[in-house]
Amino acid sequence: MANPLSSDALSKIFKKSSRNPDLIGTNEGICVEYKESFGWKSLSEYFRAMAAFANRDGGYIVFGVVSQKQGTTLFFKIFDFFIYKLL
Repeated sequence: MANPLSSDALSKIFKKSSRNPDLIGTNEGICVEYKESFGWKSLSEYFRAMAAFANRDGGYIVFGVVSQKQGTTLFFKIFDFFIYKLL
């Protein structure tokens, strides 16, 4: 089993934007979910993401990522993050 927190795995999640290297160019998808912050009141939202990941090959919830819309493109900026590999 490959290390889910290997530099290869993390570089795919945190791939830099080609337009602005200070931003993440990777969008949310079937295996990555970005959250601005962690909150106990949002556990049901996290559990939904975990259930979706469990029905596939696992995934990542990354806390501390803020979305920024520039034109029609959505970018993500890290301000302080925690990452959890699910499954």
